[in-house]
Amino acid sequence: MTATWDLYAKDLLRERPQDFVELILPGARYIARRESQFQMREIRLDRLIEVEYCGQRILINLEIQVAKDPRMGMRLLRYSLAALALTRLFAELVFVSDIERTQVVRRFAMLQNIEDTPTYKRLVQQGRIEGQVEGARQILVHLVQARFPSLRTLAEKQFATITDLQVLHQAASQIGSARTARDTRQYLQSLQSPSA
Repeated sequence: MTATWDLYAKDLLRERPQDFVELILPGARYIARRESQFQMREIRLDRLIEVEYCGQRILINLEIQVAKDPRMGMRLLRYSLAALALTRLFAELVFVSDIERTQVVRRFAMLQNIEDTPTYKRLVQQGRIEGQVEGARQILVHLVQARFPSLRTLAEKQFATITDLQVLHQAASQIGSARTARDTRQYLQSLQSPSA
């Protein structure tokens, strides 16, 4: 179902781009789609649009996401870093004088050590933790499926809201040692979402 809503949102953006532009940047004017010009093997932009805002032409990357994606922050960071690399490449092609090229090099020098910044390290660590949580959820669902197939849907529902890796590790022990489907069902039903 999520994929269906994702497609509808992308269709709506394709059919009514100016409405989306007004929603996210009032006063801007839609010019054209540009994502096909920026596709790379590991990066697929949903929509990259060119707009005019305050007399300047700018690019806006719109990522359509109808369900929570714990990896979204890392995805956007990767897209931004790739865009910066392309920007530098284009700038070095456009600016030909020594003075212009020196300015380009100086402006991008501050980004050279971006991986050493606290924000980047925090985002990477957060992405790793979110990846571990998602991996643990998938393993738990497979474990339930293998042992008690009738409980798969309940397991998916219960584990989807758990973000604490330690709780997921405890769940693996509980489910792995459960003797019956009834015990497993009771355990799964006892799990509470963080907001409950």
